[in-house]
Amino acid sequence: GHDAKKVILYQTRTVCPTCAFVDRKSELSLAGGDDNEGESLVNNTIPASVAAYGPLVKLVSFCSYHGAFHTVISKDSKFFAEMLSFGRETRIAIGSSGGSTRSKNSLWEGGISSPEEMIKLMNFGGSGGRKVNVEGDGSSSSSSAKRIVRSKPPLVLELPIYECQAFKSRVTLERQLARFQNLVAPIGQKSSTKSKCIVKLECGLVPKADIRKLNQTLLHLERRVRKGFVVVVGIPFDRMVDLSRLKDTIFLKGRVYPSLKIYLRRGLEKEGIRELTSVIEALEEIRGIKLMLDVVVESSMVPDLSGLFDIVAQHRAMIQIVIFTAHRSPTQVHREMLAWNERLSSSDGRTAASSPQPFSSSATTSSSTTSSSNNNDCLEFTESQAPEPILDAIHRATGGSISSTDFMPLGAVFSILQPFLSKYKHFMADFNISPFLTWAIGTCLVPAASASSPAAASSNAFPNKKKEVIPISQIFNLNKTAKDLAELAQKVKSNDFDEIKTAKQIYSVLKSNVLPRAERSAKKVLNLFDTSIMKILANKGSRAGTDEFVQNMQYIIVHNCMDFASIDAVKRCNCPVLTPKSTGRGYAAASTRCF
Repeated sequence: GHDAKKVILYQTRTVCPTCAFVDRKSELSLAGGDDNEGESLVNNTIPASVAAYGPLVKLVSFCSYHGAFHTVISKDSKFFAEMLSFGRETRIAIGSSGGSTRSKNSLWEGGISSPEEMIKLMNFGGSGGRKVNVEGDGSSSSSSAKRIVRSKPPLVLELPIYECQAFKSRVTLERQLARFQNLVAPIGQKSSTKSKCIVKLECGLVPKADIRKLNQTLLHLERRVRKGFVVVVGIPFDRMVDLSRLKDTIFLKGRVYPSLKIYLRRGLEKEGIRELTSVIEALEEIRGIKLMLDVVVESSMVPDLSGLFDIVAQHRAMIQIVIFTAHRSPTQVHREMLAWNERLSSSDGRTAASSPQPFSSSATTSSSTTSSSNNNDCLEFTESQAPEPILDAIHRATGGSISSTDFMPLGAVFSILQPFLSKYKHFMADFNISPFLTWAIGTCLVPAASASSPAAASSNAFPNKKKEVIPISQIFNLNKTAKDLAELAQKVKSNDFDEIKTAKQIYSVLKSNVLPRAERSAKKVLNLFDTSIMKILANKGSRAGTDEFVQNMQYIIVHNCMDFASIDAVKRCNCPVLTPKSTGRGYAAASTRCF
C-alpha cells in the first residue's frame, strides 16, 4: 500500500489521464512528427516516476488540476528490479532499510528527467542517412532548431492495410512503406551498414468478399519490401483461414509470417482454442510455415492457459513465438477517472486546483525516499497493469515447469547479442533492438535431454510430449552468461573480428555457465555450436542440424504494455514498433498499445 517506503527506480514523464481523456484540455497524439508537434507533446506531459512501494511498483505522478495518481505496473518489486538490472554489475536496491536517502544505484540511468531528454528519444534517424522528426530543444530561449537523433532506428513498422471499413490506397501504402525503409536503411548507404527491420501488415476485419483483393494488396506490398526484411501479416482467425486457402496466398512467400491474435476470457477459454485450432488446420497445408501467436487476456481475470499450452506443445514446429498481453477495461478506468473528477469538483466548494496535494509538484522527481499519504488523497486505479498474473497462470498451466525466474528482459538480451548478430550476417539478420529493459520479458524453451534423464523429467515444461523442451534458464546461469558475453562483445567490435575464433569463445562461455545437474540438457545446446554452426562457418557442412534444433525451440513472451492511464515516456520513446500517424509524416509508438 501507500504506507510503504517509496523508492524511485527511474524518472519519466507522463500525461494526466483525467486532463487528456475526461476534461480533454488538449490534443495529445503522443507521437513524434513534423514542425512543432513534438514540442507540443512535451509541453503537455508532466514529471512522473516509476517507484517501488514495498512489493508493488507503481507509475506515480502529480497533476496541478487533479492531484496525484498511481497505477500498479508490477506486483513484485524484486522481480521488476531484476528485469531492470539484468546483465549489469550493479543491482537496483529495493527496500533498503534505514535512512531516508535513496541509494545512487536505485535510480536506473535510462530514465527521463527533462523535456529535452524526451525530445531526444522521440527523434530518430539512420546513421549516415537523412534525419527525421526534427524538433526544437525544448528551451524557450532557443533561437534555432536543434537536430537531435535517436541512436537506433525502430525495429518494426506496423502498417494498417484496412481501416474504417475501407482499404487504404496503394499509393498511400507505398509512400508510407518507402519512407520507413529509407529511414532505417537510407538509399545510398552501404549494404553492410544497413539495418534489417520487420514490416507488419495489419489487415483488420476485411469482408470475406474482399479476401482476394486483400491478398493482391499484400503481394503488391511484399514485392516492395526490401531484401533482408521480414514481413508479418496480422489478420483475424477467420480471415486467416480464408487467406491461407487461396492458391496464390501471401503465406507461400518464404519471408512472410502470419500473426494471429486471439482473446482468451476466463470461463470461455474453449472459444479461443477453437479459433486457434481452425487456423492451425488451415496452415498445415503450407509446408514449413511459422505462426506467431498473440494471446490477449484481461488483467483482472487471467484465464486457464492449460489448454492453450497443450496446443502450443503439439505444434511446436509451427508455433514458435507466443506473446501474452494483459489489458484492463478502458470503461472501468474511465469510470474511476470520472468519479475522481467529480469528487475533486464537489469537495466542500474547493476547486480541483486547490485540492489537497499528496505530493508537491517536486515530490515525484525528488531523489529522497518518501512515504505517500492517505489513499483517499490520490487516484489509484483498481485494476493493475502488472505482468505477474500472466506469469502465475503460465506457471500453473505448465505444472510449475516455467516460473517467473525463467524470464528475461528481451531488450537487454538482444542488446548483449547485437554485436554478434551484426557480425554473423551470412546466417543472422542485423536487427536493431531497443535496449529498454522492461518493454517485454521472455523465455526460450530448448530441447532437453531424453526422458531417461531424471533432471530432464523433473524440469520438462511439457512432460507428456515426446519432444521435451525446458527453459534455457534451467540449463545455464544466464546472469553470468550475460556478463561474460558483454565482455566478449567489447572485443567483437574490433576490426580484426574472426568468426570461428569468436564462435569458439561463445561456446566456451556457454559451457562454463552450465548449471549443476543440467549437463545432459546443455549438451544439445552446445552441440548446436560444435556440430552445426562451426561447420557452417568453416564451410564444411550444411545447416540441417541447426534448422532441426531451431525448429524445436519456442519463445514465450509477456508484453508489459501500457494504456491511456499509464503512459510512461521512457517506454514509449524507446518503443521499437512504429505506426504511421493518421496525419502528417511522423510516427506513433505502436507496441505500447496506448490507443
